[in-house]
Amino acid sequence: MKRHDVEAQDGPVIAKLAAIETKLETALAELSIIREQVPAKIVEHTERITVLERGLRGMQWVAGVFAVAIIGAFIGHIFGR
Repeated sequence: MKRHDVEAQDGPVIAKLAAIETKLETALAELSIIREQVPAKIVEHTERITVLERGLRGMQWVAGVFAVAIIGAFIGHIFGR
């Protein structure tokens, strides 16, 4: 195969790759605009809320354990007599 034939076959592929590259650049530019609109503080506050939610779930778990222990002691006291 001659070099000219190979270059002629690669032409459409190169054109498609160039179109994909242009679309990717456009998408990245749009994402950078969106990123500027979402301040880092929102992300920071979201992370803090997540930590607080985890702490609250832990407190609820401990309160549940104590409630079960108290109810069990009460029932044991009643049926123990």
